[in-house]
Amino acid sequence: MKDKLNLKRGVIYETIISTYSPDDTPNSAPIGIKYLGEGRVQARIYKGSQTLNNILSRRCAVANLTSDPILFYLTALKRGKHPPVEYSKSENVDAPRIREVDGHIELELVDSRQGSEYATLNFKVKAIYLAPGISRIYCRAPHALVEATIHATRIKMLLAKNRFREAERLIRLVNHYKDVIERVSPKTEYANAIREIEKKIGEWRKGRGLGQDPCKTTCMSNRYERGSWQSRRKSRSSHR
Repeated sequence: MKDKLNLKRGVIYETIISTYSPDDTPNSAPIGIKYLGEGRVQARIYKGSQTLNNILSRRCAVANLTSDPILFYLTALKRGKHPPVEYSKSENVDAPRIREVDGHIELELVDSRQGSEYATLNFKVKAIYLAPGISRIYCRAPHALVEATIHATRIKMLLAKNRFREAERLIRLVNHYKDVIERVSPKTEYANAIREIEKKIGEWRKGRGLGQDPCKTTCMSNRYERGSWQSRRKSRSSHR
């Protein structure tokens, strides 16, 4: 499995899990799977959800692989004016697969643990089917890193121009992306890169006389804005 998809142990990959309900109606929902190594994956699923009930009942599921955001939307909210999702039977498990995807992984439930909000399910991979040219599963980490990097270039410019309020808004977004990366892709090059970005932003803030407290940045921004407003007011007065 790892060789086919270049998976990293401990990383969460975004898939759409499809199952059969008790009346044999296909059901699907976006759910991340964590690669555990040696042909095993893990998923955390909300207790009381139809997906969890179906898996516990039939002891299997299919993880559908796609990078199509509309398909994630359709299976998450199950409404809209788009065509309905189409399914086919799987080869090795009693669960449906989505037709229009890049590939799918057929999963057999090994064991489960019930938590307060989630159930943690461990699966054995029964089979993998991939469309030609597909070698990766969608993961949020690389895309989060791209967004954080773009914001970082703007943060540096905004701090240099004393536009602290705008910089702080983007810094909060970078922190959000850091949280995403460290949750879905710990101990990877993505996690190392986002920590470097965080370090650079800290250095830029320090260079402008700012600490790590966001409130201080906001106060500095207000002071500079008041100073700029007062300067503009004096300038207008001198021309009257």
